[in-house]
Amino acid sequence: MKACKIYMEVATSALNGLGQQAQDLISLASSVDLKSKEEVKNSYKKLKRYLEIDNLRNDLNYAIGGLIGVKKALNKHANKFFQLPETKRDRTEAVKQLQVLINELSLQYSSL
Repeated sequence: MKACKIYMEVATSALNGLGQQAQDLISLASSVDLKSKEEVKNSYKKLKRYLEIDNLRNDLNYAIGGLIGVKKALNKHANKFFQLPETKRDRTEAVKQLQVLINELSLQYSSL
């Protein structure tokens, strides 16, 4: 379960960073002086970095892959992971909720 927590933290951090970058780019685009070649050039570089280079997407993709691995392990060994006296139905529900979360993260990643 420690791995799941780490992957969730990486995903959260990456999504927050990507959201902030998007806000920064929107702000930049709305304030750039199109008559200034230097401002346009700098804005282009920032946009290109965001679209092609930024590692936050890689971090998010890594976290999603890790969560998928956790889900597979949970499906296979749910009894070992959940030592609490919950019922099998509760353990199955926990795995289903993790799958929903992974699907949501994957959708957010693909929309970037």
